Amino acid sequence: MKFDIYFPSKKKNAFPVVFFAHGGGWITGSRKLASATAWAKFLASRGFAVVSIDYRYAYFHKYEALIEDYSNALQYIKTHAKDLNIDKNKIILMGTSAGGTLSLYYAAYHTFNHNWEEMQGITGVVSWYAPADLLDLWNQQVESLFAKFAITTTMKGSPKRKIEDYKLYSPINYVSKYMIPTLLVHGKKDTTVPVDSSIKLYKKLKEFGVDVSLLIHPKGDHSFELELKDFLTIKFVEKTVNFMKEVCEKEKSVVLN
Repeated sequence: MKFDIYFPSKKKNAFPVVFFAHGGGWITGSRKLASATAWAKFLASRGFAVVSIDYRYAYFHKYEALIEDYSNALQYIKTHAKDLNIDKNKIILMGTSAGGTLSLYYAAYHTFNHNWEEMQGITGVVSWYAPADLLDLWNQQVESLFAKFAITTTMKGSPKRKIEDYKLYSPINYVSKYMIPTLLVHGKKDTTVPVDSSIKLYKKLKEFGVDVSLLIHPKGDHSFELELKDFLTIKFVEKTVNFMKEVCEKEKSVVLN
């Protein structure tokens, strides 16, 4: 597997890094996806090194393989942080759609299970329009046939056959008070991933006292930041950057116990 690294033009000893996972329903997409490259170039212009990763497709592999690729790439950049000119103590996980689920899962699963070594140096997680509960992709609000096909392919069956796997890989089922600062962004008119998925996760994180924010665009559909050029979309993008800067400045990464 491969990844690309985007650097700011201004030189620095070690850049804070955004570890980015693309969307595509876990069965398509790549680090070269327009949404991935757009985010990477933009965030690099704001002072972050951006590691944009590829991962195997669930067409041919079990979901566990995707999680393994995600984890291995993250471990690689930590191990080679000095050579890559990144700050391994200032890492933000980010993903859009399916990539957002992978990012949320990694953060929620490892904090829930007290896997502090895996969380070392990770200061926050950002998710744009990602399913936090995989069962939500079967809601009546979901009009996208691709979404249903993608989740059925990824889980190797419908909820009637694979309900335990749907639960096992849903980030919302690993929420704890140890979850790192989280930013959720969603469009109210999303017919691919229902906004309720982010709302449910937001409420559960709040119940556990987690530092979490939820931004909902009233006119946003799936991938709305690529389509809408209105003031509110720009504001949400800026708030994403501000969130990243804040969690890096706090330097409140998980430490080994």
